[in-house]
Amino acid sequence: MSFINQKLKIYAVAVLGSGMFLACAQTKTAAAAKATTQTSKSGKVVPTNLKWSERMMLSEMQRFPEAWMLDFSKSPKWTYPSAIVLDGAEQLYIKTGKKEYYDYISGFGEKLIKEDGTILTYDLDKYNIDMLNSGNVLLYLYEKEKKEKYLKALQTLRLQIDGQPRTNEGSFWHKKIYPYQVWLDGLYMGMPFYTHYTKDFIKGADATKAYDDIVMQFDSVQKNLLDKKTGLLYHAWDESKKEAWANKETGLSPNFWGRAMGWYGMAMVDVLDYLPKDIKNPVFGIRFWISHWQTVITKKQLHLQCSSIQ
Repeated sequence: MSFINQKLKIYAVAVLGSGMFLACAQTKTAAAAKATTQTSKSGKVVPTNLKWSERMMLSEMQRFPEAWMLDFSKSPKWTYPSAIVLDGAEQLYIKTGKKEYYDYISGFGEKLIKEDGTILTYDLDKYNIDMLNSGNVLLYLYEKEKKEKYLKALQTLRLQIDGQPRTNEGSFWHKKIYPYQVWLDGLYMGMPFYTHYTKDFIKGADATKAYDDIVMQFDSVQKNLLDKKTGLLYHAWDESKKEAWANKETGLSPNFWGRAMGWYGMAMVDVLDYLPKDIKNPVFGIRFWISHWQTVITKKQLHLQCSSIQ
């Protein structure tokens, strides 16, 4: 599973990062090709004899010289797109040992986390599950650097899980401002962080309770968002059935969002890296392949996107 995880995380730079790159439509450079460079509009160059994973990463690093700029941010902001690209940068650093990738990740932590552990622009009281995703960057940096400010920030993010509003069944609301709503992408935004943090910091009965909660989140989504006819999962479910988009009988959203299916697959891959091996659950018995899907899977007139993973 770790092999699959590394491969998919490299792809994540291309297909889940800001702008949703079109890397999957590109071909390999011949192994014996002469080293050349390609000039971008900015005048910067990226070696064309590198693998596409590195070329995509270096392109982003040139487009956004500091990681907080990813997704076209005008000022430092705590949000998930940076974390997705930096997850890919981490895998590239592991594969290549090139310090420029690590420095790019480290710069994000230095900029976004104050010395007292305060996270710039983060508001715990909003209980937005998207905000947990960048915690994965801090887990990595704390493992490497052991800076106290990262530990304090991680503890703050973990407090969000304790207070995150839930459905009656126990599934996390996506945001406090979206009462009773469960979004498929919320599993990716929150569960890898929740699992990784538990593995690193929680022991004994408390860890067992946390792992059971994590598995239950997937079980609940599978139970409440699955369309049995297609095997696809709807993008969202409103337990209260009050939202304008919600089916008044089921509470389900009208469409299957390709990217949300991608988030769902990536969530399982990432969680399995930290979930104890003795936990058995049929939701995690799944095969993955990369393919083009419609943005709204059942509507062929819409554009293709590579960020769907089935």
